[in-house]
Amino acid sequence: MKSAARFEIAPGIGLADAICDIVSTGSTLLSNGLKEVDVVMQSEAVLIATPQLALAKRQILDRLLFRIDAVQSAKKQ
Repeated sequence: MKSAARFEIAPGIGLADAICDIVSTGSTLLSNGLKEVDVVMQSEAVLIATPQLALAKRQILDRLLFRIDAVQSAKKQ
């Protein structure tokens, strides 16, 4: 986040009139006095695994999926 924050201060210090940024929550924008004015593009991430994934790697993948599910469930609450 540190590198992104450097760009987000640019309008406040006169280096830019606007920025284009990847935003998930918008909290960094708000903390720098900025607001979203237009959506340039919507995107998504896709996780793909082979059915023949080795057991050790499958266990890592299962932990990752558990954490992703937990975050998504928490956001719904």
